[in-house]
Amino acid sequence: MIYLKNTSNLNIAYWFYNKAKSSKINLSEQKLQYLLFLAQMHYSAKYTKLLMPSLFVYSQSGIYDPSIRTIMKYGFPLMSDPLFSADVSSFLNLIWQKYSSLNDVNLREFVYSLKCLKQYSDSNDEIIINPFNLADSFAASIKSENTTAKKTKIMISQNGPVKVSAWTPKKIKK
Repeated sequence: MIYLKNTSNLNIAYWFYNKAKSSKINLSEQKLQYLLFLAQMHYSAKYTKLLMPSLFVYSQSGIYDPSIRTIMKYGFPLMSDPLFSADVSSFLNLIWQKYSSLNDVNLREFVYSLKCLKQYSDSNDEIIINPFNLADSFAASIKSENTTAKKTKIMISQNGPVKVSAWTPKKIKK
C-alpha cells in the first residue's frame, strides 16, 4: 500500500483540530473521525494512494480510527503544527470547506449513505475497513452523486417546491 510520506493520522487530525479552533468551530470527536475518513477516501480516489497510513472501523455507532479515538479520550497531546506540502494543505482546506459546515448528524448521514459502505450496513459487528480498497467505489459514488445533483434543480413556485428540468422541444410532424 502506498501512502503519502510525512503524514500520519495524528498529524491530519491535529490539522483539522487547529483549523476548527482558528475558525471557532467546536470539533467533536465524531466529526473529526468523519473528516479523517472523507479526507482519506477523497485522497485515495484522486491520487490512487493513501493520504496517511490508517485503518478505520465501521460500526453502527460510527466510522472511526481507533488510534484517534483513544487519543481523543485524553485530548490532543502537545504538538507542534504539522508541516505539509502546499498540495496537501490545499487538499485539506478543500475537505474542510466542503464538510466543516455539516453538523455531526448530517455528516454521519452523508458518510453512511455512500454506496461504497453499503456492503457493511447489515452487520452489527465492528468491521475493520481499508480505505484503499474502497477508493474506486467511493469515487464512483461521489461522481454519480455530483451528476445527479447537477441534473436536478429545485425552484420555489407559488404552489411550493418544483423540480425543474431542461426544456426539450417536441419535433413537429411534417
